[in-house]
Amino acid sequence: MAWNTFALPGWRGSRFDGHLDVVSNGTVSGWALDRRNPRARMSVLIKSKDFSVLTTADNYRGDLVSALGHDGYHGFSVGVGAAIAEGEPVHAWIGDYMLRNSPRIMQVTGTAFVGHVDVASNGIVSGWAFNRKAPRSHVAVLVKSEDLRLVVMAESYRSDLVEVLGSDGFHGFELYTGMAIPDGAPVECYIANTDHVLDNSPMIMRGDGIARPYFAMNDVSRAYVQALIHGAYRALLQRTPGDEEVASQMRRFIKGLSITEFLSGVMNSDEAKRHRQMQLGRHTLNMEGAYQVLEGELIARLANLGINVQLTKVSGQEQDVLGDAQLLRQALRALG
Repeated sequence: MAWNTFALPGWRGSRFDGHLDVVSNGTVSGWALDRRNPRARMSVLIKSKDFSVLTTADNYRGDLVSALGHDGYHGFSVGVGAAIAEGEPVHAWIGDYMLRNSPRIMQVTGTAFVGHVDVASNGIVSGWAFNRKAPRSHVAVLVKSEDLRLVVMAESYRSDLVEVLGSDGFHGFELYTGMAIPDGAPVECYIANTDHVLDNSPMIMRGDGIARPYFAMNDVSRAYVQALIHGAYRALLQRTPGDEEVASQMRRFIKGLSITEFLSGVMNSDEAKRHRQMQLGRHTLNMEGAYQVLEGELIARLANLGINVQLTKVSGQEQDVLGDAQLLRQALRALG
């Protein structure tokens, strides 16, 4: 510790003295002293734009013994985690006395990103990802398995991350892939658009024989599936489904119906067959229309959430499209 952090005459005119030494990587430290009562332990207020915490300067520091001539129990060190973002000024106060070298700018050194893959099981990939330099932002995670590429936002709340990261906790992710990633396949997770690999990646997808869900049954995923049902009926049957039809198809999805099975069922229904007989030769075009439902209606919704889903046009005969694993995987991206 440089001597001038103690010897500067900034304390004159006040009974209090102190110095803000470090504001870096989520740690704020320094020392504080009441010169009229050096055995007292000072309360120090650490404050930034949107965060404040009160701490006590009672840590022992050997350098303070020789520098100040007292017992040395005047240091403080506070872990603020992600509560203070990089670039924000940090002040330290004893009452209305501001410690010397205050304010200082929070610095974040080293890699910006941290994250961990917790689970790769029964078609579900979950974990967390965090940007240390922008703690209030949300990170996109790229999930890779062989030729499959999925993107999911790390924005779900996890109470354990509040303590671990010192953040608001909204940095978890959970991706439902159904059968798109089979048992035994490697699962790699990256911070999207970077080469930063999440800790514990790669993992091997494990399964215990239970049915694999294609989506979490929340309000957002319900909207995706309903859009798929409405779009498929319009593309393949040239009509809007009734409320009972939508509810029935929703129940089938909840029980594990795949997108391929759903489209195949609609296409092979008696109504669709009658419709095709009236429009002979348009079978393939109808399937392409159903595919455009995924591209046109679902991707727009995902884009509103900041998720970029790239789909490639699929063309060909009915059996080629329905059996095309790439179509299924791309469709799962839309529901993921």
